[in-house]
Amino acid sequence: MTSFALLYAMSYLEIFVTFVCVWWLVIFLVLPFGNKWDAEGHVQAGLSKSAPKNASFKKKAKITTVITAILTAIAAFVMQS
Repeated sequence: MTSFALLYAMSYLEIFVTFVCVWWLVIFLVLPFGNKWDAEGHVQAGLSKSAPKNASFKKKAKITTVITAILTAIAAFVMQS
């Protein structure tokens, strides 16, 4: 008799939901890294002093996607074995 774990494989929907949930968790972990603030106090009108000068969100989104793809692949592998 085969075990339930060998018969169960993650569906595409489960993989997608796992990817989206993990992506949001990882983006909040990655966002604080690499930010630079203006130490001299020169702030543009309408911005807070604590706003980063260059948040580089596209770069952080790419890094997050790569990390999330690896973590989702690990989760799918664990679920199948």
